[in-house]
This record gives sequence, C-alpha cells and structure tokens, in this order.
Amino acid sequence: MLTNILVIIAGYFIGAIPFGYIAGKMRGIDIRKEGSGNIGSTNVARVLGKKTGRIVQVLDIVKGIAPVLIAYIIFPDQNEMWVRVAAGCAVIAGHNWTIFLGFKGGKGVNTSLGVALALMPVPALLCFAIWAVVVKIWKYISLGSIIASAAFPFFVFFLEW
Repeated sequence: MLTNILVIIAGYFIGAIPFGYIAGKMRGIDIRKEGSGNIGSTNVARVLGKKTGRIVQVLDIVKGIAPVLIAYIIFPDQNEMWVRVAAGCAVIAGHNWTIFLGFKGGKGVNTSLGVALALMPVPALLCFAIWAVVVKIWKYISLGSIIASAAFPFFVFFLEW
C-alpha cells in the first residue's frame, strides 16, 4: 500500500515540473507574464516560437505517460489498474496546480493526452487525430482540445468495452 501511495505522490511531482516556465526562463522570459500568461505549449509557441512550443508539448505529453508507465511496471497486474489511473490523475493535478509556481500551472491538455495514451492508446490517438484536423481547419487549438476531449469517452466506450 505504501508503494501505491508513493507512486501517486511521484506522479504529482512529475506533473509539477513546469516545462513551459523552464523554457521561458532559459531565454530570460517569465512565460507567465507574456502572451496569455499560461505556461502551456500553446503560449510558449506564441511567445518563444513553434519549435520551443513543440518541445514543451512533447515534454508535457511524456510527463503524462511517465507515471502511468511507472505504475504499470511496478504493478503489472490488472487488479492494480486503480494505481495507474490515480497516478494519471496525480500527474494532471501536478501540471495544473504545480507546487513550484504557487499552485498555478497549465491547463493539462497535453499531460492528459499523455495519460490517455498510456492508459488507452487507440482512443487517445483517434482523439489526437480529431484535434489535429480541427486545429488545421479552424485554427483554434482550444476548439480542437474541447472536441477531442468530448470524443474520448465515446471512443473508450465503443473501442475498449
């Protein structure tokens, strides 16, 4: 039981690493005071450039995958699925309310994608494809995120059960 708790706590602290903020600081910029003020990859791309935004996006996705994968390695038994899900929730909470920035973090979209990829890769990839198409057509990242998030439970229902 102690191991379960430690994995979940580790998930929070992995999620709390503010990659967007770090990317800004590496260039002498406090990303929270520029653009939308958000530390996520969209604001980073707008302020620091698309390449840096993509790097932050990938890092935020990977940090969503990492705690779930760690939980899977430690607890490969399907009966411990709750630990993987809890670690996923913890990493998203860490990203959204990072202890390192006064509990003000990002929106958690990329980190949530990472968690979804680790837990249910096929529905997550389909949602990512929807996101990409919506963003390409309408040029609104937030619209793509909302539509993809709304589609996820349907894909899970029809493809995973």
